[in-house]
Amino acid sequence: MKDKQKPTKKDSGSRGEKRGLLAKFHKKETEDYSTSLVFGTQDAAAAAPRRKNWLARHKKLAAVLAVLLVAAFAVWRFLRAAVPASTVTYQYVRTTTLQKTSLENSVTATGTVAAGSEAHVTVADAAKTYTIATVNVEVGDEVQAGDVIATLDTADLQKQIEQAEQSYSDDLQSAQTTYDRAVDSYEVGTVQHENKLIDLQEAIDKADETLAEAQQALCDAQHARDSAESTVNAAQSTLDSLQSAYSAAQGIASYISAYDAAADALVSAAAALDTAGSSYTTAYMNYTAAADDETRAALLPALETAARSLESAWTVYGSGAGLQAAMDANAGVSAGNQRAVSATTAPDLAGVNAQLAAAGSTAVLNAPVADTLVENFKAAAEALVTQESAVTADTGMTYQQLLDSYAAAQSQLTAAQTALTQADTQLTSAETQVKTAETQLENAHDSYDTEKNSTTLTSLYQQIEDAEVRLEQAQRTPDTLTTLRDTLEDCTLTATMSGTVTALNATVGSVCGETVATIQDTDGLTVEITLSANDVSTVSTGMACTIQSDATGETEINGTLTQIDPTANEQGTFGAKVQVNTADSGLLIGIQAQVEIIQDVTEGVFVVPIDAVGTAQDGSSFVYRQTGGEGVDMTFEEVPVTTGASNDYYIEISGDTLAEGDVIRATADMTEGIETAEVEQDSALSMMPGMGDMSGQAMPDMSGQSMPDMGSFGGGADFGGGAPAGGPGGM
Repeated sequence: MKDKQKPTKKDSGSRGEKRGLLAKFHKKETEDYSTSLVFGTQDAAAAAPRRKNWLARHKKLAAVLAVLLVAAFAVWRFLRAAVPASTVTYQYVRTTTLQKTSLENSVTATGTVAAGSEAHVTVADAAKTYTIATVNVEVGDEVQAGDVIATLDTADLQKQIEQAEQSYSDDLQSAQTTYDRAVDSYEVGTVQHENKLIDLQEAIDKADETLAEAQQALCDAQHARDSAESTVNAAQSTLDSLQSAYSAAQGIASYISAYDAAADALVSAAAALDTAGSSYTTAYMNYTAAADDETRAALLPALETAARSLESAWTVYGSGAGLQAAMDANAGVSAGNQRAVSATTAPDLAGVNAQLAAAGSTAVLNAPVADTLVENFKAAAEALVTQESAVTADTGMTYQQLLDSYAAAQSQLTAAQTALTQADTQLTSAETQVKTAETQLENAHDSYDTEKNSTTLTSLYQQIEDAEVRLEQAQRTPDTLTTLRDTLEDCTLTATMSGTVTALNATVGSVCGETVATIQDTDGLTVEITLSANDVSTVSTGMACTIQSDATGETEINGTLTQIDPTANEQGTFGAKVQVNTADSGLLIGIQAQVEIIQDVTEGVFVVPIDAVGTAQDGSSFVYRQTGGEGVDMTFEEVPVTTGASNDYYIEISGDTLAEGDVIRATADMTEGIETAEVEQDSALSMMPGMGDMSGQAMPDMSGQSMPDMGSFGGGADFGGGAPAGGPGGM
């Protein structure tokens, strides 16, 4: 494995095209010249070992080569200085043109294309005796997980299963029927038993309630009888205390009659006065509403008559001057004897006389002077109040209160005596009810205990347990039937994964072998590679990869490093897998493929072949940039540069004066391509111990690795195999 530079889409040609040009160049050189170029007879990229790997494996040879390299460098410097410019003739000059590009470090490996996953369709041991009935696929068919690959002839097997299932079903049905009947009997017995207990408990609860109610009724009856007796005694005592005062009150009836007569006369006179006032008002309204004088003249007598009637009624009622004093006297009469007497409105004397005068009447309304009815009513009320007070003087009550209290005492005594009689009857009844309730409660408890201790349910439950044991035994699928069913299922051979049938070993009528079919995921391909111990530490899963094979030509297929074995195999290398990401990649399972694992990428830099960078005596770096001429006659100037990232072939350079399009000599060795100085070089080199004949060979670098210099040969064909993407190209 080795690091190499990967071209990008900016490159003018694919890697395959440049490799082809490289091969052509090698062929031409071997035909036209007696010495060969550094590229050898095979692909330089494949032949050249990685620098660090080669050093690790050939430490002694590396030391010898280092000594030879120092000597060779001294000779090169000597020849460079010794060859006169006028005598130097170049057979070719290689160049590269600066462009901004990317520089990649990568590790390459070769491996085998394999399916992403694989599964084998096999036959269970119990089904191996059955012959194949159908084969549903062919090699190359796409299948999904669960698809039927083949079926076996199961006619005899199915008959055995039917017989075993029938026997199993009969036994199960019999056991189930027995169990169901036992359960039904138990459930019916349970319901009946529980219902009886519920009914009996309800009877107990009802008997408890009845007894409690009877006891409460007895208690209430006793309290009621005691209370009624107390009430009778109290009512009798109250009536006795009021009897003498009540008897005296019966003697004031004449005062009450005189009071009632005076009240009636006053109320009647007030009503007559109100009626006369209304009549006058009506007569006056009729008079004023007349349409003409004639009508008014006709209505005037009626108006005068109404005025005289008003005066007469007013005279009877009186002036009303003492009405308020009469009302005050009336307020002292007891409520039972008191009469409601209200004041009336006196006529508007001045208003009526003004109306009469306006009508042209000579009649005049005169106000009464006397107040006889009011005075009579007042005197009668005062006399009655005096008598009522005299009768109740010793009781502390008013006359009305005395009458009300005596009537209430009589009523209460009668009611209390009736209640006492009823209480005696209820007490006797309550005592009887308590005795009856106690008997009913005792009977209810006896009935409940008898039902609760019944043994009927226990016997029914034992029958269920026996039937349940037999049912559980019958429900167990017989081992023979289970085995037959499993065997039947095994006789349908299905795909355990989705993929392509890549191998098939099944013929109708034959007995199956170990593996009937092989299914592989041909879409999800992987490339199985190995990594050296030195390389495995420089890569990690997830790194991008490119894949090429003879089957896919120069097409680069995208991939991802997905697996690295944690331990080395017997050869000391580590297995790894690269997942193929490109759909329809064209890769075929089992072919060899080359994988390039991209370690890192430096973008947007100037890149030249490593040999293009020279080292000055002060240790600084430089390149030769074209200043003029064409082909083998090109002239160059030395330009100082700063180097950066590099891989085995190319190195990043930068400098203040560098620009895109600059043509850089592909090697800083000015002796490369010299034609006239060839003999002198060979002679000088041959004088160095251990160098021998190096004509036509590239100067080894510090790693001991021959470095192919890609670029353009002045006057020759353009080639640049392995050039960085968009990077140095030929002129």
